[in-house]
Amino acid sequence: MGVGGHAALNGASELLDFAGARPLVYLEQLGSGLFLDQGADVAPYVRTVATLDSVALAPAKLLQLIEHLAEQYESVVEAGPQRGDLLRHQSRLAGQHGDVPVAR
Repeated sequence: MGVGGHAALNGASELLDFAGARPLVYLEQLGSGLFLDQGADVAPYVRTVATLDSVALAPAKLLQLIEHLAEQYESVVEAGPQRGDLLRHQSRLAGQHGDVPVAR
C-alpha cells in the first residue's frame, strides 16, 4: 500500500484560528516557540490542515476501524503467535485497510 508521507510531519505546529482575526501558527521548538502571523507564512499550514481534514475518517468510521483493529489484535494475542506470525498478521491488516484515506 503506497501512501506517501504524512502531510504534517514537518514538526510540531498549531494553527490558531479566531473569529474576526487572521489565523496564526505557533511553532514549538525545543526550549522556545515562534508565532507566524504573515499570510504567506501561515498559508502552507492552512492548506495542510485543509488536506488533513479532507482525508480524515469521520469519527464513526474511525471508531469502527479502531474496534476492528483491536479485535484483530486480541485474536493474535490470544493465539500466542510467534514473531513471524505477528508480522504476517500486521501485513494482512495493512492490506485490509487500503481503503482508509491518507494524505498524499
